[in-house]
Amino acid sequence: RRLSGNEQIMVQYLIDHNGNVEKLRILRKSSIKRINDIIEKTVKGWTFKPALKNNTRVKVWKTLTFTLKK
Repeated sequence: RRLSGNEQIMVQYLIDHNGNVEKLRILRKSSIKRINDIIEKTVKGWTFKPALKNNTRVKVWKTLTFTLKK
């Protein structure tokens, strides 16, 4: 299957106290399932510097949009 045009895939992910992706939701999916699977696997493998609130590590939700161009 091929992209019919530009597509935007939007994901929301929860970064835990240690900077790992704990949960992931795909808010806007690609029409191609394989692309969704690749994005999910990739984002779940990312690590971040943990967010701080009052000098304490906290969980935080982030949203990111991937744009795929034909």
